[in-house]
Amino acid sequence: RCGGISGMLKNSCRGGPPRGGLACFRASSLQRDEEKDDGSEVIRREPSLHYAGTGSPGIVRARRTGGIGHGDPLYNWKPEVQFPEHKVMNVLILGCDHDYDNKDQIVKNAWGRSDSIMMARFDFTAKKIDALTIPRDTAVRIPGFRGVHKINAAHSYGGPTLSAETIKRIFGIESDGVIEVNFEGFQAIVDALDGIDLTVEKKLDYDDNWGNLHIHLKPGFQHMNGYQAMGYVRMRHSDTDQMRSKRQHNFIEAMRTKVKQPSTFGKLPGAVDRLSDSIKHYQMSRDQTFALINFARSLPKENINIE
Repeated sequence: RCGGISGMLKNSCRGGPPRGGLACFRASSLQRDEEKDDGSEVIRREPSLHYAGTGSPGIVRARRTGGIGHGDPLYNWKPEVQFPEHKVMNVLILGCDHDYDNKDQIVKNAWGRSDSIMMARFDFTAKKIDALTIPRDTAVRIPGFRGVHKINAAHSYGGPTLSAETIKRIFGIESDGVIEVNFEGFQAIVDALDGIDLTVEKKLDYDDNWGNLHIHLKPGFQHMNGYQAMGYVRMRHSDTDQMRSKRQHNFIEAMRTKVKQPSTFGKLPGAVDRLSDSIKHYQMSRDQTFALINFARSLPKENINIE
């Protein structure tokens, strides 16, 4: 993946990327890592990224202003208000799984692996978004750990901090902020919007009792609830990671279309506030996260490029 989106992302990094950044990583870097990680040295790290919970001012500076006097109820969620000092933002978006014990119970206080990894470059001046999906099985060296690992293990070892650090170290992309959504948060958002319309390209059937994932979708256009949509974007056992990425891109576009109506978009804040444990933002405040979503929904389809 030389040049293109990855080049744009790389060139937007402050201080420039290290040699052999994302714009130049070879196909060999994308090979599946079939080796076990048993022999690796695990160094537990405390998270250093700032978690900006509801009401937090965040790390990225925003203007303190109200929207009522401007006659626009969405004024506070404009990029120029929330990011007055930024023309471009690199945002790491993670969809995260849970760790389960031998009794099929969620392991508390465990980060879990990142099931989906996307780096998005929001260009507020050019009014466009360039995004790159990083396959979860990409073989990398994780800072502080010996051996080669799948990149999704970085989140399990050190949360969003280590995920962002790994991407910066290996690919040369610095994250200005991180948005993290687990499976419960994903489902709840879709359900809060009264479902989503998607076209299924082929029959998707898969049962994973250990991972609590059951996918049974027939081909054709259909209306999905949150659980069905989660299965649609997670399915990868009947085809390739590229097809899985394509389904994720289709879902993103369907969601963007869904929230184009201000009344529908207005349902998101309440849903997110109720799911503070499932949807988190680091280095950014709640309002700054919604400013990014508001920016994305306002763009024409041709101004959003996802690889």
